[in-house]
Amino acid sequence: MKLSLITTNISKYKFGLLLISSHFLLLYVMYRSFGLNDGLEGDKYLTQANYLVKGEFHKAFAYQYLYSGYIIYLSFFKILHLSNYFIFISNYILSMCSYLLFYKLLKKKTEDAHAKVWITLVLLSPIIQYWNLSLFSETFFISMNLLFFSILFSNRFKFKNSLLIVLGIFLVFSRPNGIISLGLFLSMYIVFKQKMSIKKTTTIFCAFSIILFLAYYYFIPLHYKGYCVDITKGSIYCGFPQFQNPITPVKDYTLNECYVFLYNQYGLWFLTKLCIQKMGSFFILSRPYYSPFHNTINSFHSIFYIFSFIGIFKTTHENKFKKWLSILSIWIVLINALLIGIFFNEWSERYTVVVFPFIFILATNGIIFCYNSIKSKIAV
Repeated sequence: MKLSLITTNISKYKFGLLLISSHFLLLYVMYRSFGLNDGLEGDKYLTQANYLVKGEFHKAFAYQYLYSGYIIYLSFFKILHLSNYFIFISNYILSMCSYLLFYKLLKKKTEDAHAKVWITLVLLSPIIQYWNLSLFSETFFISMNLLFFSILFSNRFKFKNSLLIVLGIFLVFSRPNGIISLGLFLSMYIVFKQKMSIKKTTTIFCAFSIILFLAYYYFIPLHYKGYCVDITKGSIYCGFPQFQNPITPVKDYTLNECYVFLYNQYGLWFLTKLCIQKMGSFFILSRPYYSPFHNTINSFHSIFYIFSFIGIFKTTHENKFKKWLSILSIWIVLINALLIGIFFNEWSERYTVVVFPFIFILATNGIIFCYNSIKSKIAV
């Protein structure tokens, strides 16, 4: 009797057991290959968290105020004098909770198959899981996105509004594009719940975005070494400029001043081509300085762009939630690509990885469509 019960439970949870086993195997292989990365950007955030603990607020948030939520999060570990290993573990637990909540939301609001394909892609994606072995802000940002969205559309959380306010603040200040995510999530919620028309919601969101962008474009000074140099050199990837010596004195410039300089030097046509090149670079996952193995893994993820296109154009959305989630995913990808067009892409794929959970939503639609098409042809 007990053996029969155990067999039944194993069969019932076979998908989960197989997925988790594969996930841990992937993490182990990546850990053995790359180790834990608390240097570079991670070390910068840790240093700023130490400044915050010491009360040196200017140093803590200098040029990094849009990452201040992540810095505050790291400061809790510094206050308790915990090692970086506890931060890695905490980030991983946070990630797994966000994946699970989003998976449950998909399972409830769409179909079981859709939810299973999505979480399989996320848990077995090297390009996402690699950042769980790093103290960069990507993992934290992805977690905040998925947690906020999952709780926003769930009705089973106590103190839901208070929780959303806290998560919303951390989301906005975990990365510069956090406010875009928040605005898009709330817009979808308003339209989905029929609290406002699509036209009115879109108008308000666009007006707010334009005002915010213009304020940032004209009035916020950018760090000279962090942004100004690369923008005025016409960089597409950070460190890969088209011009070696911009004629600009060393000081902080606004984005407007950087582009006025480029316009005066090279003209409007050059600026247009440069922005298009930058936007295109957002979708390129390989880099000339990566190893062949790294480029092979990253390039393999390009197949999900193909599945995403199939999912957009070939899948019918009778399910209202799935329809609006697909539209939301498209907007998130396109607006993040536009941000790269305005600034420049980083050394690695870390600017792109933050939208992959939403690319996987679109790709899931395409994968299921292809599977059903092949299945129906075989049946005939």
